[in-house]
Amino acid sequence: QSRLLYTFLGPYDIQAYATLDTISLYRSIRGAELDDQQQRVLHAIMELGGATESDIMVHFRRDILGVKSTIKELYSRCIIARDYDRRYVFVPEKYRKSEAVETILKGMLRNFGFFDESRYRMVTDDPDLAEFRKVVQNLVRAGKIIKGITTGIGSMIYITPGIRERGSHSTASRILIPKDIIMLYFQDYVKSRVGSTNLFLLVENGNIVSGFSARKSDRILRVTKIVGDRSYRDRMKRDLNELGFAVSYS
Repeated sequence: QSRLLYTFLGPYDIQAYATLDTISLYRSIRGAELDDQQQRVLHAIMELGGATESDIMVHFRRDILGVKSTIKELYSRCIIARDYDRRYVFVPEKYRKSEAVETILKGMLRNFGFFDESRYRMVTDDPDLAEFRKVVQNLVRAGKIIKGITTGIGSMIYITPGIRERGSHSTASRILIPKDIIMLYFQDYVKSRVGSTNLFLLVENGNIVSGFSARKSDRILRVTKIVGDRSYRDRMKRDLNELGFAVSYS
């Protein structure tokens, strides 16, 4: 973990690492007015130049009622993040909400090829979607995104113009692990193919070719069930070894 990266409550309510600049995007989207208790705790963190939970409790001495829940609330809204030494630090609010929303949406298009309202909400935990809808409307009017309909359930999505014509020529393969953001973003597709996202999967050319469920203890995986093509067993074991996991098929 780099000292330039900080821990925050990221997409899909999962602990993630990012720079303070990136976390500031989420702060702008999730932000709201601070109550008196939140202001007191935030002021203490800033006064201490970063502080662990214990440091904060010591700072307030006997007046600690509700402090832990306040820290949790500030953290969930990305007003504070944790540094390399697990100290809470202040996250500056650098962006207007409209700027933050547009930046996140462009990142979703770049990384996943599309977005919709549901996925945006799960990625950002935006408490008020009015700005999201306004930004989307402006991007559609500007011709930067177009509307589409997914097959099957027929829900509305937004894609970059020309994506159908460009198509996908990727020959990349990768391992997906439970709670991987790609796994979560495409969870409807994953569940339709293999029934669960609580699996370790091998994806080639956009297709799930093999995977397994496993009991996990620290970085040790004991495989309990294989799905898909069993001939990829050794390949998956090797790839997961490279990611720091020890795999046992016994």
